Amino acid sequence: MKTESKRASLRVSGPLLVAMLGLVGGCGSDEPTRDSPRATFTISGTLRVHEDAGTESETRARTACSHAEDMVWVTTGSGDRVLALAQLGKGEHAPAQNLCTYALTIRQVPVGAGVYKVSLPVIAASELFTEPELRTGVDIELYPHNRA
Repeated sequence: MKTESKRASLRVSGPLLVAMLGLVGGCGSDEPTRDSPRATFTISGTLRVHEDAGTESETRARTACSHAEDMVWVTTGSGDRVLALAQLGKGEHAPAQNLCTYALTIRQVPVGAGVYKVSLPVIAASELFTEPELRTGVDIELYPHNRA
């Protein structure tokens, strides 16, 4: 009879033990180390996109930035792997210059890629940066069909 009650208590405490081990395994610092695969940084700065000029009437008629809500991609320098994405906001339109300026914040960019490509695929434009350049803040200027 005692054997049965011990087995029953082991059945109850088995899942409890697994849960406790899971909690203990999750303890510790959430701060990633430089060598951790989760270590990331944030890119911040501005992105200036030169619009296609079009006709003079099209340029005058344009009252807003045409790339608001488009996605900015951060890939490895060779472009073979997407590392992070961010969506552009409204932007500030300068019609006389066919230019839109966007505040740029791209979070959770993995460290250690060496060379990074920041691109706006919708206009097939990109620029290459090193990690230290991206960490200090960037002022990116893209022209349609300008590939790095």
